[in-house]
Amino acid sequence: MKHAYFNIGQHLIFNNIYYQIFSISHEEIILKEAGSPQELKLALNEAERLLRLGTIKFIEENLILTDEGRVFSLISESQREEVLRRYEYVKAAQKEYPWPQRVGLEELIVRVANNIDDCSPPSSLTLYRWWKKWEESGHQLNSLENKPDGKKGYRKYKETIGDIFYEVVNEIYLTKERQSKQEVYFSLISRIKHYNHVMKTAIESPSRATVYRMIGELDDYTVMAERHGIKAANKYYRISGKGVRTTYPLERVEIDHTPLDVMVLDERTGLVIGRPYLTCLLDSHTRMPLAVSIGFEPPSELSVVRALKQAIWGKDDLIKNVPDIKGAWPAFGIPALLVCDNGLEFHSAHLRRICGELNIELMFCPKHEPNYKGRVERFLGTLNGQVSQRIRGTTFSNIRERGDYNSISEATITLLELQNIIYFWIVDIYLQTVHGTLGTTPYQQWIKDIQRVPAILPKDRDQFNLICAKQYDRSMSHEGIHFKRLTYNSESLRMLRILYGNRAKVQIRVDPENIEKIWVYDQGNDVFIEVPCTDEEYAKNLTLLQQEMVLKERLEQQKIVEEETVNSLREAKTKLNEKLKRLSSSKGIKKRSQAVRIGDINTFNIEAVPLKKINKKSPRFLLDKIPDFKVLGDKEEDNE
Repeated sequence: MKHAYFNIGQHLIFNNIYYQIFSISHEEIILKEAGSPQELKLALNEAERLLRLGTIKFIEENLILTDEGRVFSLISESQREEVLRRYEYVKAAQKEYPWPQRVGLEELIVRVANNIDDCSPPSSLTLYRWWKKWEESGHQLNSLENKPDGKKGYRKYKETIGDIFYEVVNEIYLTKERQSKQEVYFSLISRIKHYNHVMKTAIESPSRATVYRMIGELDDYTVMAERHGIKAANKYYRISGKGVRTTYPLERVEIDHTPLDVMVLDERTGLVIGRPYLTCLLDSHTRMPLAVSIGFEPPSELSVVRALKQAIWGKDDLIKNVPDIKGAWPAFGIPALLVCDNGLEFHSAHLRRICGELNIELMFCPKHEPNYKGRVERFLGTLNGQVSQRIRGTTFSNIRERGDYNSISEATITLLELQNIIYFWIVDIYLQTVHGTLGTTPYQQWIKDIQRVPAILPKDRDQFNLICAKQYDRSMSHEGIHFKRLTYNSESLRMLRILYGNRAKVQIRVDPENIEKIWVYDQGNDVFIEVPCTDEEYAKNLTLLQQEMVLKERLEQQKIVEEETVNSLREAKTKLNEKLKRLSSSKGIKKRSQAVRIGDINTFNIEAVPLKKINKKSPRFLLDKIPDFKVLGDKEEDNE
């Protein structure tokens, strides 16, 4: 049977005597009387029965109960034993005599000293003084503590220069400029000299130590509020509690980003890429991480959606290739509430639409109040401390800790290796470690509660991918739909043109991770239809970011040459791939990081049409070389 009521070191009152729990076994509990070597043994079952009856009462760490049943605070831990020793003598004297006196205390002192095994008993005069202070204070235990009388000169200065001192402090020290104590001292000395000259007085100037001591007595909250602002003061002196209460998994999920405190290498070139970003979703109720997405995509709309996808689906495919991993990562499901900060990526219309369609409520923390999602921030701090900062190439949490450590030259780990280490730490260490607040492991808490309130999943992956796709408006034509210089067309799209008009505007959705197909909304039937790219080989596994970089590369090429070829997009794609290889070997970390973020671009062998410059001496018009072209109406627009 587990006895969770008693802990070693706990303080309690039993039969009006102050005890501390000395040891606990399976059958009994040993109590030690405060200020005395005497011990009391109780059977655990009996102790629990007395606790339920109220005969045994727990008290706070720094409190004690007197014979009158009143609780008092011991203001100093170091003086606790001394105060309790004095209290034993005063308590014995109070029982025998009605008021403090000096005579007749010798025998009483010897008896108490023997009872508590005191090697240095007080004299009659000392006991009388303790007793008198005890009575004058109204039986306050604090009166039995050793308190320095203080320096007479210090009290004198506080009385004579008090007004001048507070005037200087308000003008110099309690300001947003945060001037030093030394400036307060110099200004005070100057102000005192001026005061003596005008008022014909001779106030003695205090020492530097005296002024510093007076500054140290100022109210800490007021000092921080005036020097650092009221928000900083409220944050520093905030009340720490258990936070928001939850009753089931996925009721409240917190999301946040952080750069990892480690430099990583490129697997191909061996050069340092930089610090990757990590986006995490954490379940507040079980402390279960639902998603840990790692990459070089900075905090953005894309990184949030990517992490949300990982959070909702199971993690078996994510960790199946991680070496040495033994445990399971059972987290999955659609959260009911997503708590985030006020970053632009969380306020995007794309994320709000996704959350609306998945029935996820978005909650934004107040500005400058990160403690509203403190659980995920603590998790990220733990992850960085236990993983990132223990790997060669760590950047540490701040520059002071780093010292002369060269994070770039010491880097030894690749992004894939770092990802595997983090997943291993989450599954086999963090999830299996007892959480102080939960009283159990996050894994056990999740397994227990998810059976009581099952998680909700999307109907199918295709529908989910459609929900997470980004939305645009485009116009249809006989060529199909143009998006980022790619053309999408199918027989189903032709039917939509017949129903709604050849140049009708439609709503499309695009998966930023793969643009080889798009979804087109059929408003009449309230469904989305898939439409593939007409150049399937080119668009296969192509991301939106990669296509945008290809277009940027083509624009740069068009500035150099004066004639556009048929294969311009394919050539730009090949040129971009070559440029990414050069960036991967560049000396600049930012350039290498950008190359990794764009990723590998699939290319293929093509016979590029040579780029020829126009011969200025040739005839201006060669009729047999003019290609066929179509004429657009005035109202027609290019929807690319």
